[in-house]
Amino acid sequence: MYENLGKYVKMRRLDMGLSLREFGKLCDMSHTHIDSIEKGDDFRSGKSVNLTGTTVAKLAAALGMSERDLITVSSDATSDVTPVTDAQ
Repeated sequence: MYENLGKYVKMRRLDMGLSLREFGKLCDMSHTHIDSIEKGDDFRSGKSVNLTGTTVAKLAAALGMSERDLITVSSDATSDVTPVTDAQ
C-alpha cells in the first residue's frame, strides 16, 4: 500500500509544481522524509517506509483531501475513485 501511496503523493506534488523541500514545508516534514515516502524505502536503512496516522494526516491535508480518500486512492492502483479536494 505504501508504495502506491508514495507514487500518488509524488504525482500530486509534481502536479502542484512543488519541490520536495516546498512540499515538505507544506506538510511540516523534512524533504528527506517526503522523498522516502515517495520511493517507499528509507534511504538510510534500506527498509520499507512505515507511515503513522499523523504522517498520513499531514500528507492528506497538504494535498487538500481526506485521509480516507488518500488511503483509498493509493491502496488500489486501478481505482476509479476521484479524490475530493478543497478546490472542488
